Amino acid sequence: MEINKLVQSQRDYFIAGRTRPLAFRKAALIKLRRAIKDNQERIVEAIKKDFGKPEFETLTSEILVSLQEINYAKKNLGKWARPDKAGGGLLNIPSSAHIQKEPYGVVLIMAPWNFPFFLVMAPLVGAIAAGNCAVVKPSEHSPHTTELIMEMLDEIFDQSHIKVVQGDHELGASLLKQRFDFIFFTGSTMVGKMVMKSAAESLTPLVLELGGKSPCIVHYDAELKAAARRIAWGKFLNGGQTCIAPDYLLVHEDIKEEFVSLLKANIRKFMHEGEATEYSKVIHASAFDRLESYLEDSKLLHGGKTNKETLFFEPTLIEVDGFEASSMQDEIFGPVLPILTYKNLEGAIDKVRKLPKPMVVYYFGRSKRLQKIALTNIPSGDFVINDTIMHFTSPRIPVGGVGFSGIGKYHGKESFRAFSHYKSVLKKPARFEIPIRYRPYSNYMALLKKLLRYLY
Repeated sequence: MEINKLVQSQRDYFIAGRTRPLAFRKAALIKLRRAIKDNQERIVEAIKKDFGKPEFETLTSEILVSLQEINYAKKNLGKWARPDKAGGGLLNIPSSAHIQKEPYGVVLIMAPWNFPFFLVMAPLVGAIAAGNCAVVKPSEHSPHTTELIMEMLDEIFDQSHIKVVQGDHELGASLLKQRFDFIFFTGSTMVGKMVMKSAAESLTPLVLELGGKSPCIVHYDAELKAAARRIAWGKFLNGGQTCIAPDYLLVHEDIKEEFVSLLKANIRKFMHEGEATEYSKVIHASAFDRLESYLEDSKLLHGGKTNKETLFFEPTLIEVDGFEASSMQDEIFGPVLPILTYKNLEGAIDKVRKLPKPMVVYYFGRSKRLQKIALTNIPSGDFVINDTIMHFTSPRIPVGGVGFSGIGKYHGKESFRAFSHYKSVLKKPARFEIPIRYRPYSNYMALLKKLLRYLY
């Protein structure tokens, strides 16, 4: 089907009111949940074919979290969709007011390859729960998963409601020329700029989930063993190809040697000999070459073994002298972790603040006072204390960037909110009138001034 005809068919479907009833939305979520459960083994196999993701990681970070989103939305949909009461205010007496939640209409969801299943399902759950029709474009870099998602959704949904389309950047450009009512994009900052530019042409509202260089600060009072374990896991999950992975490490100089030693020990513990069977490969050759280039102007502390033929890239620690290193110029998005040291927390915060606002800041340290200083003084999309990644696993915690790392949030209720227009409604009786607002104003000027003195 041609893209313009597909969008029009979805617009007709939406205008007909098919997606509005809550019963319809809940039934759609139930069908989606059943399809995921029925295809669990196929999802694991498809993602493994695309970039070697181990079954455990797929079950937890792709399937389980998708099912959580569906269950949470289904359970709370009635409450979310209910109009919110609002006060009309002094100048509107007598009146009533409320906020009505309306679906945007026909939405576009553009998903990346790194979590090729969940990063389709999470926004799709929000789009369905809010009552929209959706065109979904998964990434061309995860073809097996994309093909499976298309097969699954075609089987359970009318294409005028939900339709998956496959293609490369040319299809993406073609989609962005269509008039959608809302766009949800997950991907790089560079492509996000192009999406936003296209959306600006038609003033289309959007959410951008991007990424950037998320810092991980380890202060001298951190519980080092726990920090090393959680950072090693969070950084190298998904082969380091996670938009919220710790992108670089800032370690207090007093504990640097001990902490790096613990970090190495955890990496060795997590990995098997040689090319680990429980470790994702780099997605493609150009990403592999980019990652290798980061080793040229840095000191290798651990790892560095690679195999371009199989796209295996060992978890690698490097030490860099400063923020001018090549690895500090862009988001790494792979299993390379640059390590820098600092003398005092204020200096570390100052360094982080000079970079574009990250999607998340990870802070490890016991002092609540210093936690608060870091939290208050580092602008970021999200902030996690003494852990990595795990905030992303809860539908109750909104996730999203700010500035270069993104616009807007999603997960759980925030996904419903993202795909909904909140319409303000004011209702006043037609037969009751307060004449003070009408000309001639001179009749009521004295009364107005008395009111201002009394009220304010």
